[in-house]
Amino acid sequence: MINFFFGHAPRSRLPAKCQGHSPLDTGIILLPSTLAMAIMSLIVGRLYKVVGPKPLLFVGVLLMIAGNLPLAWLQIDSSSAYTLLWMTIRSIGLALVLMPATTAGMEEISREYIGHASSIQNWLRNMQTSFNCRRFRVI
Repeated sequence: MINFFFGHAPRSRLPAKCQGHSPLDTGIILLPSTLAMAIMSLIVGRLYKVVGPKPLLFVGVLLMIAGNLPLAWLQIDSSSAYTLLWMTIRSIGLALVLMPATTAGMEEISREYIGHASSIQNWLRNMQTSFNCRRFRVI
């Protein structure tokens, strides 16, 4: 659930950063981080088979911390390049954490309980996402 905390923390501050920008400019700010995460997800899928989950999770958490700290101090006058750089680093960290954590967890479940584990995982993810969205709106 840590990865969802890291994923939603900066989102509450990003709209303040995007005020005064056109929807196109805002999309350009968000697009590179999304593309970086999509590309890294493909690479992480192959790396998982080679190195296993632990190194990927370790590096991913470090990148999420490194990407989130500057975003936590985001100011209204921060440059778009600054925001773009740290969001991209955070997204690469998320890609390195999401798939290995999910796969490693599901590998430990016996075949007869996979359906139950998957539904519990989805429920927990949705609840945590809702909780984080509400928490960061209040803060």
